[in-house]
Amino acid sequence: MESVLNRFSVLVDRFASLAPAAVPNDRLQRLQNAFRRRLDDAVVDVFQRACLSRDLDTAAELLTVLENMNERRRRTYGGERRISDATVAQAREELARRRVMQPLEPPTDLD
Repeated sequence: MESVLNRFSVLVDRFASLAPAAVPNDRLQRLQNAFRRRLDDAVVDVFQRACLSRDLDTAAELLTVLENMNERRRRTYGGERRISDATVAQAREELARRRVMQPLEPPTDLD
């Protein structure tokens, strides 16, 4: 059995091309878009954590990052229906609510 495998591996080595496969541009673009969505989700998660830990200055900076990311996406993709300001609007409302409630909330320890 081993000799058959050795012969096969010699044939594979002789005829197979091991060059990396090229990724078509449209597939690469879809992957990059998925990464951007995940990056947005990560920024929103950090924003929420900053709000929960009452670090509202950091939350405000992260809101600015979200707004900038959303604006760049809007400029790049224009009228695509999936682009929405809903996440940014929710983040703005959450930050405003936290600023009003800050003196009333007890500190929370997330660590």
